[in-house]
Amino acid sequence: MTDFEYEQMICWKKNEFHENGWNAMDMCVKDILICEDDLLDAIEGMKRNMLEGDSVIHGDIAHPDLTLVVRYYCDNLSTDRKRIFG
Repeated sequence: MTDFEYEQMICWKKNEFHENGWNAMDMCVKDILICEDDLLDAIEGMKRNMLEGDSVIHGDIAHPDLTLVVRYYCDNLSTDRKRIFG
């Protein structure tokens, strides 16, 4: 999968959480990987979905590995929230 496809998949999951009234979603990169060769693409997709208030709760974006976990807050998906990573 490409980074764009991972980005779209994560966006879909965030919207699903939002529609169900769930506040936050913790996503581990290893849980969404289709193939380990896609690690950097999956992490790029995760980064592109991070809005102000979202955070890395395990691992380090600068040193990607399979343990990276991001907490996305899904209660407010407003386009007014700024993206953390361009």
